[in-house]
Amino acid sequence: MAAVSMAGRVGLAAVLCASALTACEETTQSGPTTIAVDGGAKDTGGGTDSGTTVDVAASDAGPGSVDTGSADVAVPAGTQLIALAGNARHFALGSAQVYWTTKASQQVLRTGHQGGLVHEVAKEVGINEPGDIVLANGAAFWAATNPTLYFVRRYEEATGAKATVLTTKPQIAPQVIRDLAADETHVYFTTGSNPEPNHTGLIRRVEVGEGTAVTLRSWQKFPTGIALHGEHVYWTTLAGPAVQRCLKNGSDAEKIAKDTTGAVALTVDGTFVWWANQAGLSVDVKEGTIMRAAIQGGSAQVVANKQRSPVAMASGTNHVWWVNAGSEAGGWKDGQLVRFERSGSSDPEVVRDDLERPVDLAIGAGAAFWLVRGANDDATAAIFRLDLSKL
Repeated sequence: MAAVSMAGRVGLAAVLCASALTACEETTQSGPTTIAVDGGAKDTGGGTDSGTTVDVAASDAGPGSVDTGSADVAVPAGTQLIALAGNARHFALGSAQVYWTTKASQQVLRTGHQGGLVHEVAKEVGINEPGDIVLANGAAFWAATNPTLYFVRRYEEATGAKATVLTTKPQIAPQVIRDLAADETHVYFTTGSNPEPNHTGLIRRVEVGEGTAVTLRSWQKFPTGIALHGEHVYWTTLAGPAVQRCLKNGSDAEKIAKDTTGAVALTVDGTFVWWANQAGLSVDVKEGTIMRAAIQGGSAQVVANKQRSPVAMASGTNHVWWVNAGSEAGGWKDGQLVRFERSGSSDPEVVRDDLERPVDLAIGAGAAFWLVRGANDDATAAIFRLDLSKL
């Protein structure tokens, strides 16, 4: 893997491949958002791994762009460095842009699917910290939290209009919004306390315009991931039952998987709910695993075991994807991008190895995108793109 010095920054509906990539096999992003991808995205630059060191100077950023510093980043073979993303933990795909949130600078930023100039979408003020972000119906939604309030914000891609969808005090303090999902009418989110797993987590929703948050399910055992499919909301919990669902109005709650704990992420298709369990987050989880169960509920099946801290999942046409953050023993430089054929006719395939602590993932626009935090889990973060037609 080549080292790249770059100055400049850096959980369900069909996503169309860009016209230049119509031959690619993965055409959907499963998870919390509905994304329409047009065919007009242009290659605006960004580093690719050619076995050399690529230097992108801050002076090349152009007027109105954001200077996000510089860092040495390892670029996996055949992938493209989209942007440096200091302190980022969450990102999402828009129609032609990649969006991410940065805790330290309190910014929401974006750049093109293939890199280019980085622009500020919004900046939180005071002690508000931006967190998870999703795209739905041409709008970006993100969560922001401080010790006494939490917010849901909205940004319209086409017009640049910004609004606050929700401002509220946590029902059970202290709580933060952890994960978001959105459809045409509502933003759905999980809340939970920071320090330890608890039984006070909530599944809530608010109208995408502006409204009052409604609690769909309460007393959840530390909810983590959330996803939408059809008329249902699905979510995972650390303390079990690992996977549950209810109708979008909160009724008819069901336990999809009852005998597993430590779940941290999920994705849903028309047949299965797929989720990741992390070792060490529960006394019952001895190793990282990827599991699935029928969406109506039933026995949980192990899809992959001995995973190195799986943390994020996404779904494509023929495969389910996830990233493993890596291991302490490997210096957090042994993270992986992995995919598993839905038919289950083959073993999981490690698409890229030796990644430095990947923490988020999206499949769309004919590519796999992932965010790494760096081996030290610090400000050295970056977003990469892998063209799926090359696999």
